[in-house]
Amino acid sequence: MMYEQKIDNIVKSIFFFSTVLLFIGIGLDRFTAPFFIISSVSALWLLGRIFTVNNILSLVPFSSWISIFFILYCFVSPGNFFKDAPVAEKIFYSYLIGLISVIFFEKKYWYFFLALGMTIVCSFILYILMTPEWMSHKGQLILFFHHPSVLGAVSGWCVLFFIAYHNTTFSGYYRYYICITCVILLISLILSVGRSAYLGFGLACIFLCIMLFQKHIVKIGVIAIFLGMLAYMALPTQQQERVFSMFHEPLEDSTFKSRLPIWIVAHSGFIDSPWVGNSARGFREYHKAYILDHRTELYKKYPNTESTISHPHSLFLGIPYSYGIAGTILFIACFAPAVIISWRKKDVFFLGVVVFYLGYGLFEYSLHRKEGIFMLFFPLGLVYGREIAASLQRQPPAQHDQPCGAQAE
Repeated sequence: MMYEQKIDNIVKSIFFFSTVLLFIGIGLDRFTAPFFIISSVSALWLLGRIFTVNNILSLVPFSSWISIFFILYCFVSPGNFFKDAPVAEKIFYSYLIGLISVIFFEKKYWYFFLALGMTIVCSFILYILMTPEWMSHKGQLILFFHHPSVLGAVSGWCVLFFIAYHNTTFSGYYRYYICITCVILLISLILSVGRSAYLGFGLACIFLCIMLFQKHIVKIGVIAIFLGMLAYMALPTQQQERVFSMFHEPLEDSTFKSRLPIWIVAHSGFIDSPWVGNSARGFREYHKAYILDHRTELYKKYPNTESTISHPHSLFLGIPYSYGIAGTILFIACFAPAVIISWRKKDVFFLGVVVFYLGYGLFEYSLHRKEGIFMLFFPLGLVYGREIAASLQRQPPAQHDQPCGAQAE
């Protein structure tokens, strides 16, 4: 028994430090693959030990298993067999890591977000001190990320976590560190000029203010408008014009017009395979073939049509295109129970993430990328992980002292 306990403790330590390094890798947009694997393998060990010792499979809510059904569906990709197996793998890793993080490290997993935030802060300080050209692109800050919108989305996601748990998780000097980190993350978000990230983060912040700061919502709104005006004036002229067009004439915006032929292709793909979809990773080939077949009419109506696009640029079209009606129903079934659970328990972080994706997903489809998948399915794992932890708490005292030590955490 003592031997098994020592192994479990070692595996828990491996999981914790590997996941810290995973979050650092996300902040650098590189080096994540080995830590995804290490964290997932150690998480599988720990999850297996919980189920083996406690025999609680029957107590785990059915809603916790629906995500597994969607992952299997994504892995098979009925509309383009096994094309999205790598996507399913990342979804599984992200979901599993979320489960184990909250079961074993409910009071410590915020260190993961602190590691992510500090990584972006250090990258930003490096940018300020050295101003290398490769850390920005056409007046948009990118730091170590491959695209400005990714920097904006990850920064906003991290800030949402700190806002959601500002009163329940952080104390002492950590509050000051978190405040400074949030300020720099917000500056990074603003300077990235990722308008989809702006939209998603703005909607999520409005939601969090309604849920957490109802008494101060007017003051917060006035301060936000004032700071937004200052941020707008700090942007380069070219980026000011992009942001202004977002509100002034959104339907005439060049980016919006460039999205229209992409959405036409995604809609056509859904019509061609409405029930099982086409796979997310197969969009590039389908888009290229569609453009070649309809290039005359498309270029006549949309002169800025691009010939090579890797994703549908809309979550609301991307899911039906990729997985059809059957996959879309499974996808919604993954999140609907989690939304209800989070609403009842006032878990505003997960709800804020959902609102963020509803805004961000209007013009971006990020569920073919590792950070986009992780930002959505890791919080989902947190929600269902709490349900599994609650099942552990309901076990009789004789089973409660299990070797894995989940309850001790």
